[in-house]
Amino acid sequence: QVATFRARLASRGGVRLAPPLTGNVRGLMPHQELGVRRGTGWPLCGRFLLADDPGMGKTAQALAFTLCYPGRALVLCPASLKAQWLQEIDKFVRPPLQKEYDVHTYDELKNVPDGGWAVAVGDEAHMLKNSESVRFQRAAPVLQKVRRVVLLTATPHLNRCIELWPLMHVLRPRLVPSYERFAKRYCNARLDRRTGRLDVRGFSRRHAGELRWLLANAFVV
Repeated sequence: QVATFRARLASRGGVRLAPPLTGNVRGLMPHQELGVRRGTGWPLCGRFLLADDPGMGKTAQALAFTLCYPGRALVLCPASLKAQWLQEIDKFVRPPLQKEYDVHTYDELKNVPDGGWAVAVGDEAHMLKNSESVRFQRAAPVLQKVRRVVLLTATPHLNRCIELWPLMHVLRPRLVPSYERFAKRYCNARLDRRTGRLDVRGFSRRHAGELRWLLANAFVV
C-alpha cells in the first residue's frame, strides 16, 4: 500500500493545497490557514493529524476545518475539555454561520447514537494510542465512518512506535490496515514464545525513513 501511495503522489506532482479560504472561514493566522488548506487538499483530502505545538491554535484550525464541509459535526474530547470546546464553538461559529455540533467525551460514545456526522474532530488524539483500550475500540469505528476527520494532538512523538498505529489506522485503514504487519515492519516485532503475543516494544531502523515519509505525506500537517 505504501509503494502504491508513493507512486500516486509522484504521478500527480506531490501535495496540492486547497484554494485559499474564503466565505465562512476567515481570520486565521497564516500558519493556521496553511494547515487547513493542506489538510483539505490532496492527498490528505480531509483526513489528517494536526500535530502543532501547544498555543498554535489547533482549536481554531479544527473549527475552520469543520466549516469547509456542509453537514453536522462531531467533536470528541476528554471530559476536562468539553466545556472549553462548547465555549470555543460559541465564540468561533457565530450567526449567521449555520453549523450543528455534537460535543461528546470519548467515554460518552457508548451512549451516543449515530448522528450522521459529515465531519469530526478528535481532540487529544494520543488518548487513542492503545489499540486494545475500550476507548479506542469505541472511537475507531465512529471516526472511520465519518468522511472528514481531523485528529488533534500536541504529543506527536509517543513513547513507542506501535502507538502510532491506532491514529494512522483511524485515518487511513486501507493504507495502514494490519496491526501485525505494521508491528513487524516498523517496530521490529517478534513473537514472544512465553506469552504467545507479539513483542511490539521495539523500533525498526531499517524502515524508519519510510515511516517518517509516510507520516509527513499521508497523515501529519
